[in-house]
Amino acid sequence: LTAANLSNVHVQPVTVDVRAVDGDSGRLAASGPVTESPFSASLRVDASAIALAPLQPYLDPHVNVTGTAGTLSAGGHVAVGAADDARPAATRVRWSGDVAISDFAALDTPTANDLARWKKIAINGVEATANPPRLDIASVALEDFFARVIVHDDATINFVRLLKPPRPAQVAADAPRLATSASAPPSSATEAALMPVSIGSIKLARGDVRYADFYIRPNYTADLTDVGGSISAMSPTQAGDVDIAAKVERTAPVKVQGSVN
Repeated sequence: LTAANLSNVHVQPVTVDVRAVDGDSGRLAASGPVTESPFSASLRVDASAIALAPLQPYLDPHVNVTGTAGTLSAGGHVAVGAADDARPAATRVRWSGDVAISDFAALDTPTANDLARWKKIAINGVEATANPPRLDIASVALEDFFARVIVHDDATINFVRLLKPPRPAQVAADAPRLATSASAPPSSATEAALMPVSIGSIKLARGDVRYADFYIRPNYTADLTDVGGSISAMSPTQAGDVDIAAKVERTAPVKVQGSVN
């Protein structure tokens, strides 16, 4: 850590430069001005090969997914300051940048089955804010991947079922704050607690998908190989158009088209 312009005059920003090592190959660097009172920071952040497995306890309250391998790289800008609602304890955090996760593998926690793995996923043009929570992503590119996809008999997808609902106490605590920050009043506390997510596009390349559909009759299962294609823009009010081509066991061609929320 290096710091310049240290002072007990609160309005003076301090310029900091922080560098750290994670394990054998992980690197983290952050630099920029920090003001003490009121607290604010504007930092350039660069991270490479940060191990994801130690972050599992942060994910457990939200998803029934166990990550077994993977590294995180990111480059962008973090801004921290007072929230728009001016509450004394409120803090606004904003991230702008790109994120990549490499050599990832995860299990479906309830069944301990393989859920997903990939060589690389690049998430570009990320704009994420807290207080109020929102996530906008320009594009996602997924390469050399495996996924187990199950469409259940009520037409829901297994990935959605693996999301844990907010705890009642947290929903009740968050609802008033989120309701006042939304452009329209939420219909329920649970709806208010959801983070709105928008994705500009998703590109898939060189994938293998173990697919099971229990919604159609008769039920259908297949091992799809050489999966590639795209999903168009999605948001809380817009379904994405699916256009994916694949092969069954590297032989019979198949196309998957439709929409996904």
